[in-house]
Amino acid sequence: MEALVGATFNLHHKLRARELTAARPGASTHRSRRFYESVFPTETVDHVTVPDDANVMRFTDDGRYLICVSRNQRELVVYRYVGGRGGGSKRVAPAGRIPAESGPAAHADDGAGTPGGDTAGGDAAGDDASGDDDDPRRRAEDAFAAYFEHVFSRPLVVDDADLLSKDFALTVLDGDYVIVASSTQPEVRTDGDEGRG
Repeated sequence: MEALVGATFNLHHKLRARELTAARPGASTHRSRRFYESVFPTETVDHVTVPDDANVMRFTDDGRYLICVSRNQRELVVYRYVGGRGGGSKRVAPAGRIPAESGPAAHADDGAGTPGGDTAGGDAAGDDASGDDDDPRRRAEDAFAAYFEHVFSRPLVVDDADLLSKDFALTVLDGDYVIVASSTQPEVRTDGDEGRG
């Protein structure tokens, strides 16, 4: 069955084989890579503009939060991943409309069996004439805000000489706590300090 599964991109078959058969010792990494051959991105956004106040560090283990450090390396900045819901946009649907996931906009029912809402605004299919150009997920300058919302910023550095490390963030207890590291510039020794022990 393993040879048959390796030849297909069918995700169902690969999941089933992973549940039913055990990997040979030392082969689990190769098997995991083969599993992810079936996962493809639905869209990509290039050159995303990250907010000016954040250097991206990492996602939490559950993928819900993006941990960042401020540009001055004194604050921890956390964003929540919200992409994928309602197109990732924070725009409100016009009155009487239900936001549709895809396709033409759907009208709400006013209870009398006739569609209610905006009747003077043109047809529903023509409302989104701009296509993907109006989608904030496609514009690099708006893509970050469409997928992430700011949760909080916490100043963590007390001394002006300390800086948070941009390369170290450890989440523990299922992402409830974050361990970060800070560094301080070493003190410069003067000539008078060399003779002392």
